[in-house]
Amino acid sequence: MHRFPGPPLQEVASQCRKLTRKNREQLSELMCLDKQKGLKSLSKEKRQKLEAYQHLFYLLQTQPGYLARLLFQVPQNKSTTFLQPVIFTLYSYASHPREGYLLLQLFKAALQEEIRLGEGGG
Repeated sequence: MHRFPGPPLQEVASQCRKLTRKNREQLSELMCLDKQKGLKSLSKEKRQKLEAYQHLFYLLQTQPGYLARLLFQVPQNKSTTFLQPVIFTLYSYASHPREGYLLLQLFKAALQEEIRLGEGGG
């Protein structure tokens, strides 16, 4: 299985309170691995779900336009509570150069989105 760079799945999932209950339960199941066997203990179906979540988190990190647009859909009074736990965790609080660069790309995309909306492009 290809491991995507970025924060551990468990860290992101624990912070993502916006997941539906069903998705949260699925992630919990995926994270409760047999410590001895690791990923080998996953069934094919669970491994595919884990890979899908990894692809999702990778896409969100490397394609900042999605989160940039989402930021402007969240009510302003809730954007801070959304921004800190979800986005900063997704980018590992910029603790490595790669994540720092990608986080800056998100900020750049968010500013571009704000300018676009301010110009009446929304």
